[in-house]
Amino acid sequence: MKKLINIISLLSIFYIFQVNATEIISNFGRTGLIENPTAYKVEDGHLLFGSSYVYPYWRFFVNAGFFPALEIGGTVTVIRDLKVDPNNPRWSGYGNYKDKAFFAKYQLLPETEKYPAIAIGYDDFHGTKLFENKYFVITKYIDGFIPHNLTVGYSKGTSEGIFYGAEVLLHPKLSFIWEYSPLKKEKLKGMENEIVKTKSNIGLKFQPLSWLQTSLTFQRGKRWGINISFDVPMGKPWLPHKPKYFILTEEDVKMIKQNRQTEFFEKALKKLDFEYSKVYIKDNTLYIETSNKGYFFESVAVNKIVLILKVLYIPNIKNVVIILKDKNIPITRLKINAIDINNY
Repeated sequence: MKKLINIISLLSIFYIFQVNATEIISNFGRTGLIENPTAYKVEDGHLLFGSSYVYPYWRFFVNAGFFPALEIGGTVTVIRDLKVDPNNPRWSGYGNYKDKAFFAKYQLLPETEKYPAIAIGYDDFHGTKLFENKYFVITKYIDGFIPHNLTVGYSKGTSEGIFYGAEVLLHPKLSFIWEYSPLKKEKLKGMENEIVKTKSNIGLKFQPLSWLQTSLTFQRGKRWGINISFDVPMGKPWLPHKPKYFILTEEDVKMIKQNRQTEFFEKALKKLDFEYSKVYIKDNTLYIETSNKGYFFESVAVNKIVLILKVLYIPNIKNVVIILKDKNIPITRLKINAIDINNY
């Protein structure tokens, strides 16, 4: 019992310092790839701010996750080598042209194991609308040989037509990004004379800390770009999450009596807001693979997993291995002696 408590406590401490990859922040300041948006969003109850630069745009942005599905923020853009009115003394000393914009994204459907995330968004919906853009986008995580996210959408405004791209997850701290972005340079102030060699962009996202994200990109076939952002949890989600309890049903009891314990376990994990769950027996070890979706602290998530075992008896099991994943990518492996589980 004491050993299990120590293991869970150590796991909790580990996760405080563990780097968990977050969604990419695009040049404009909203979640996305490089220029394109994705159907993902800033986590509920998180405030994000940062800056990006790719000629001619130097941007400063702030972004926040509100409620389960809404992302909203603002961007200030400095357009390099463009003056407001160089012949008007009123603007003397003002420097480069500057513009402020607001943006919003609403996630119509969150991603599930079978179905993609779907979102709609509106960039620069107020004021001068120099960067106005409306879009509909779909994103899906695919757990292949190399895990990746695929995005496809349609936009109208500064980006016109079908756009698509992918994030290839090379490591929890590192991703390769590729996208096709149909930007209309004639609609973008300061880019009218820019030579666009290609509409494909590539980049690398590096996240050395859970609250720090950087991206190095190569865009339009000629321009290097950089993006840095900081993610600040604001204590708790805007809407408090309700406690989750698992209550046995008659169907559950029937499954257990029929020795369908692993199938029952997967069903129980789904009810407790875990995802990508796989439960199986190999030799004398019970393996539990799952991704924590619904709990702020990983120690609470592990406790929920272990508590399910209280209603099960699986003969000849000597060890239990819990593999915690982040979006179906294994992050942590925890091995517990079955005797400690029984005592717990």
